[in-house]
Amino acid sequence: MLRQGSKPNHYTYPLLFKTCSALAAIGTGEQLHAHVFKLGFHADLYIGNSLIDMYAKSFRAIDARRLFDEMLERDEVSYNSMVSGYVHCGDIRNASDLFEQVPMRRNVVCWTAMINGYGKEGMIGSMFGLFLRLLVSADDVTPNAATMVCLLSACSKVSNYELGRWVSVFVDVNAIPLNVMLSTALIDMHSKCGDVNEARRVFDLVSDKTSSASWNSMITGYVRAEFPEEAIRLFGMMGAVHSKPNEITLVNVLSACARLGALELGREVHLYLGRSEMDMNMKLATAVVDMYSKCGSIDDACLVFVKAREKDVALWNAMIFGLAMHGRGRDALSLFDWMEREGIHRPDEVTFVGVLSACCHSGLVEQGRYNFKKLVSQYQLRPKIEHYSCMVDLLGRAGCLDEAFELVNNMTVPLDSIIWVSLLGACRTHCNIKLADEVRRVVLINSSESLNLGLFLLLGSVYASMGWWTDVEGIRRLMEDRGMRKTSGRSWVEVDESKDRLLLLE
Repeated sequence: MLRQGSKPNHYTYPLLFKTCSALAAIGTGEQLHAHVFKLGFHADLYIGNSLIDMYAKSFRAIDARRLFDEMLERDEVSYNSMVSGYVHCGDIRNASDLFEQVPMRRNVVCWTAMINGYGKEGMIGSMFGLFLRLLVSADDVTPNAATMVCLLSACSKVSNYELGRWVSVFVDVNAIPLNVMLSTALIDMHSKCGDVNEARRVFDLVSDKTSSASWNSMITGYVRAEFPEEAIRLFGMMGAVHSKPNEITLVNVLSACARLGALELGREVHLYLGRSEMDMNMKLATAVVDMYSKCGSIDDACLVFVKAREKDVALWNAMIFGLAMHGRGRDALSLFDWMEREGIHRPDEVTFVGVLSACCHSGLVEQGRYNFKKLVSQYQLRPKIEHYSCMVDLLGRAGCLDEAFELVNNMTVPLDSIIWVSLLGACRTHCNIKLADEVRRVVLINSSESLNLGLFLLLGSVYASMGWWTDVEGIRRLMEDRGMRKTSGRSWVEVDESKDRLLLLE
């Protein structure tokens, strides 16, 4: 445009600054800002507002505020942009101060921006207090769908179902139109707060189901609530309304397949990825590797891992865990060595859970001790309950019971029932009555309130194997007093390798 001699005007620059914001091209934005001064547009209100928005969205709140203060004229958009900019940068104090100083009638955009700011910071009380102010404000503002989305998102973040349900009722009573964003926020709030039935009711009310957003929210809700079969069933319905799955959809469906052990269905999803020419990014690669590993096809998991163009920590972790659960501990350790040699990604706490799990599954005691020490000494990570559990299980299986008990006594995190389960199981396996009796005393004295069903059953089993029938009877009475009952296990299996035939076994 410039090379052809056409001169830009005050309509040109706001579009350019908006593009710079979308592309995070702040350097180009600064050059355009200089161009604005050169051509004498720096006093233009619309250009000034777009500059404030660009700098704020680029986390340059100080520069945005300096421009705001230098403006000769300000309107609602100026204040909205600056308040929203402070919120975007996490500066809730300055956002609140400026919000209270707005000299003109504050519109719903300004109120919603401030409500969103409190919600993002987890200040639920302040957020709802401001919303109640909005309802009785002299600004005469009516909340819209965006306002309700901000409230629902904050409730979802902290799983506050009481307030979330109140917002849901407010939406119904005031007949606020259910657009895609609001429907998705309602579904997400209900599912994150544990009410998937209400989430499904809202989903069924959505009139326009061509967008993948509401589908993704409902499928994610089912996976999170441990209803993988419902997630897969819903995925199968997407094609009927011509809604195209995206990355979020497929990651959740692959997770559902992994939980069900539905290998053939998972393979179909993997093939769909190839047919649709969707980019196999790191999230999808991680989901595919995890699915193949948990469905028993570790060779396919390895193939996907090797072919992945880029690898992040999550993908390395998924492959290490996959090899570990298939008993290929030495391969998992070799993969961990490869990860360390590349030096691109630093192992995290999850990586070491996989490494120690691999040692445990393969009985690699010395390697387990070495990597547990490396966790602290080389990477300065704090051991968590999962790391201790792997080590206690590893040492217990190897018969190093005294070492395992010493490790438990020196733990730097609160004890968990799973630790005692591992230790008592080892005592039973190796017939170490003395240590089992010591564990029994510690457990009943220090952890009686946190005992779970599994620990009660194992305690009873250990006592029975040692002939302590009085203690067995005591355990049964404790279970009855707490209303504990052993439920039958259940699992899903595919029949005749058909993705449409899944049986629930109990």
